[in-house]
Amino acid sequence: MPDYKQYILENEQLYRDLWDSNEAFRQYSDAVYRYLDRMPRGHELRFEGYPMPQLQWIIWTCCIHMYSHGNQAEYCFKDDYTAYIHEKE
Repeated sequence: MPDYKQYILENEQLYRDLWDSNEAFRQYSDAVYRYLDRMPRGHELRFEGYPMPQLQWIIWTCCIHMYSHGNQAEYCFKDDYTAYIHEKE
């Protein structure tokens, strides 16, 4: 099993720099972010099967999403970092 934890965003500036310099990333990240905002409670976004660089882009977007607008109260990564979860109420 891949080590998804290695892709956790440790420095938000890396995300901003990529956002500012890469149109493909910007469009992809925006689509992922909008999906996460609509993801029903109790569902998860699993990371397996995504190729690079989209895998890293998804995980970075999940990191940004989790710390935006107080989302850390409802969203988290699975303990093994294989998915991003919108927790049940």
